Amino acid sequence: MRFFRSAASACLILPLAGCLSSPEETVTIHRDEYGIPSVWAETAEGACFGAGYAQAEDRLEELLRQYRRAAGTLAEAFGPEHFREDHRQRLWRHASVSRDGYGKLAARTRACLEAYLEGVKLYMLRHPEKVPAWAPVLEPWMPVALGRYIIWGWPEGCAAGDLERAGIRPDPVEARASNQWVVSGSRTEPGVPIALVDPHLSWYGPFRFYEARLYGGELAVAGVSILGTPIPTLGHNRHLSVAMTTGGPDTSDVYEITLDPARPAKYLFDGAWRDIHVDREVIRVRRGDEVEEVPVEIERTHHGPIVAHRDGKGYAVRIPYAEEVGLSDQTLEMMTARSLGEMKAALSRLQLMEQNVMVATVDGDIFYVRNGRVPIRPEGFDWRRPVPGSTSRTEWLGIHPFEDLVQVTNPPQGYMQNCNVSPAVMMVASPLEAELWAARPYLFNEELPYLHQRAAQTRAELHAETRLTVERAIEIAHSAVVFRAEVWQERLRRASEASDASDASDAGDAGKAGDAGKAGGPGKAGEAGDTGGAAGAAGAGGAAAKPGPDARRLRELVLGWDRRAERDSTGATAYWLWKEAVYSVSEEVPAEKALRGERRLGPLARLHDRAGLEPPEVPAARLLEALEAAGARLREGWGSLEVPYGEVFRAGREGSPRTFPVSGGSFEGMSTPRALGFRDAPDGQPRVARGGQTATQVVVLTKPPRSYSLLPLGESDDPASPHFDDQAERVLSRSTLKPTHFLEKEGPHVRSTLVLRRRR
Repeated sequence: MRFFRSAASACLILPLAGCLSSPEETVTIHRDEYGIPSVWAETAEGACFGAGYAQAEDRLEELLRQYRRAAGTLAEAFGPEHFREDHRQRLWRHASVSRDGYGKLAARTRACLEAYLEGVKLYMLRHPEKVPAWAPVLEPWMPVALGRYIIWGWPEGCAAGDLERAGIRPDPVEARASNQWVVSGSRTEPGVPIALVDPHLSWYGPFRFYEARLYGGELAVAGVSILGTPIPTLGHNRHLSVAMTTGGPDTSDVYEITLDPARPAKYLFDGAWRDIHVDREVIRVRRGDEVEEVPVEIERTHHGPIVAHRDGKGYAVRIPYAEEVGLSDQTLEMMTARSLGEMKAALSRLQLMEQNVMVATVDGDIFYVRNGRVPIRPEGFDWRRPVPGSTSRTEWLGIHPFEDLVQVTNPPQGYMQNCNVSPAVMMVASPLEAELWAARPYLFNEELPYLHQRAAQTRAELHAETRLTVERAIEIAHSAVVFRAEVWQERLRRASEASDASDASDAGDAGKAGDAGKAGGPGKAGEAGDTGGAAGAAGAGGAAAKPGPDARRLRELVLGWDRRAERDSTGATAYWLWKEAVYSVSEEVPAEKALRGERRLGPLARLHDRAGLEPPEVPAARLLEALEAAGARLREGWGSLEVPYGEVFRAGREGSPRTFPVSGGSFEGMSTPRALGFRDAPDGQPRVARGGQTATQVVVLTKPPRSYSLLPLGESDDPASPHFDDQAERVLSRSTLKPTHFLEKEGPHVRSTLVLRRRR
């Protein structure tokens, strides 16, 4: 080994033993001030090799855990609490389908995956002390299985919805959300499209993205990948950007299976009894130092696995990705696409889960597609519920081609956003209306016909921009503005003015009553006292008692607030707790005013706020009483009425004593475009973020593109690394983004360099 240092970087050269006599490729890994690797190689395979080494260096244990997740072998390493999850993955056969189908992948894809695992293995060889005892033997099909595992929650969620509508409660599927938008060059200051890539997922577990830049052969890409896979799927290359958010067509179905009561292993189809196929699996479960082998049986019909039984019926889930292994092929094609046409060709493989996909190009195009692998369904059935599985009349007729999907290129509005909303509200006067797909409503698949709070504010800010600057784009990405907070402020203002006027009137009446008492004697004074009692009783149901000093100060904070949940804002904290108190109002509204069956006024107001709808009227007395309740919580929990938002809402790594103030948040009724989800905590203790903005990127589609990014915590899993939580402190907390230095091989941003050699 040779070591040398320069003023710019520390460099280590590690030759791969046994390869010096063969043709070699040099792979260089530069890391920037945040520890983000830029891998430079001569070939795409070399870039993937470097990606594998870098990922292992930063997060080896989590990378290896990813492969156990996908294969359904977590319980073998970590115990019985993972048994149910392992059973779930065996149900979907990620490992067996990927192992059997690996040879179907394109040769260049297989070469990239195998080179990636070579890089992981090299790090493990060089650092055996870092390799856990439970590490699986690495095989090339594992990243393919991981890709299936990652996308599965979306089609599985479609099927779960069908079951729920039939009154069957399936295992929960984790909720997922994201923001995305694109603005065409006609509405930006630099005259080129600007795009936002902003997935919202958990900061822990399988969806914690890994950021990298890869350069080699046809690859020149910046963005984030799922840990355990080599190529970024959200980000950009030299020619275009790609973003995705949850939402899309209905891809999956549930079939109600008629079982033979006399022979449970038979099911009816077109008048004949068929055999139910039974997969017999063994799930290994660690219990202390022992590993137990637990046999399980999985029933399958030609529709798919039976996931539930009720009243003598079985319920089988059919997912159109069941036999697919081509996501790795599609990813490589997408991230090497050189034009919108080539991107569409890659997307037409239909290997991605149902998603809203947005693309912007250096040629000036912006594009949206409601993407997914969607079966062509026979008419005459309600496909949002289980359909009869005993007849061929419900059999799928094929898969819709890409051209059938809801999509638009270069809309006249010059911008689009899809923050998990219907295509009909992506922009003002959207050309994408549900009626256009009335013959196949499952392609449009409109969950909600209106904008929720986060999307409504995002659309409003984009619509107002006609010369969007890069700086303003980053501000919108981190926007902490609460949509329609001014409606509630105005209601509080009116309630306060009415209360003040009532107080003044009562004071005048009291003075007159006092004069009358002096003139008329004790009897008149008694009448005045009775009147006051009646007024007090009315106040309990209508007019509120006179606000105390804390309530008056809270009112000043709420009314003076600028509607931004910024980390230094005391008004934001006051508003949050005041609204929490408003949401607890239990009075009921008439049945015709209910939303989703909710009639209680407070929870109904919360639902309206979350959906971005005009909230119901809340009695003035209740608004003022809520001030008293909020003031009491602030006093009891924090010892003050004026508590900065960032003192309550913070971000930091689990297990670290350090947390940092943040702006924005995702609460029902107070959701900002900047999405952050927080763990509950008692009043007076910080609520620490656990998810939300997971891999935010703003891409400016110049030639070549410029981009800015954020990982919410840090790149490394090593608590001793300076990159364990540096982005939480320096980027997330400050509501900014860091430059990616795309295509910049040298410069002051390079803080370390590692040179590897691999056999071609």
